[in-house]
Amino acid sequence: MRLHPECIPCMLKARVKEIDRFVADRKKGLEIISSIMKEVLPYIVSDEIGPKVGTISFRLLRKLIGVDDPYFEYKKASNDFALAIVNLIKDKLSELNGYEKFRTLAYLAIMGNSVDPGAADYKFSIEEWRKYVTNVNIDLDDTLKLYKRLKSSSIGRIAYLCDNAGEIVFDKLLIEFLIDNGVEVVAVVRGAPFQNDALMFDAEYIGLTKVTKVISTGSDSVGFIIDWLPEEVVNEVLSSDLIISKGLGNYETLNYYRDIGRIGKPIFYLLVAKCKPVAKSIGCKVGDYVAWLCE
Repeated sequence: MRLHPECIPCMLKARVKEIDRFVADRKKGLEIISSIMKEVLPYIVSDEIGPKVGTISFRLLRKLIGVDDPYFEYKKASNDFALAIVNLIKDKLSELNGYEKFRTLAYLAIMGNSVDPGAADYKFSIEEWRKYVTNVNIDLDDTLKLYKRLKSSSIGRIAYLCDNAGEIVFDKLLIEFLIDNGVEVVAVVRGAPFQNDALMFDAEYIGLTKVTKVISTGSDSVGFIIDWLPEEVVNEVLSSDLIISKGLGNYETLNYYRDIGRIGKPIFYLLVAKCKPVAKSIGCKVGDYVAWLCE
């Protein structure tokens, strides 16, 4: 997706929150946000895709505040919280099988974005997660279509593009299901810190590396920006039969490359439509849970 006017204040709001957390001096905070605005302006003027602006802004923020991974503790808390949730619901999940289990695990993978222990005024009990195993609600739901493809053995290999820490715990459940059903899966995590995106450390911490092959993008870039990634990573992903894409950054980049003809293979998007531009692009409402097979 190309940039929309709403993308700019959204990005700046995230940077301001990070400055408020790590920079006590008001004047220094203003200097940092001013430097970020100057750095991203050429990308805005040249009508680049949103993830490039996000990448450049966070890369500069890390440098100027002198903190390599500002979300490190936040990510660890998210992982621990998600692991506790899975431990709570694992018996219920073990009772499911076939399509019902696939759809539930896809739903939980989308729901993973709700694992947010560091957000302001966040109140959420892991006990409430019990209901999500039996009350599966996906607004745009292509899970049956993909499940039939999986059972027909037309998909042998999947590249699974992970999104956030915490969320990756639920990705692991879905990946295990895919592997148990005869599909080879390679999981892809961010190569260097970007907000709360999962890194190789997170994949190792939650045990994903014991389940399947996990590769790093080798980059801090948001989503899957082909021109900013190592050739071997791009080839690994594009040689798969299907891409499972988690979250907004991956959606925005892959959607753009499909539009311009650089990616033609099927993509299964799992995400929450968190903003108007994304919701409009998909054809759903803001806040909808999306499991969209784009062929």
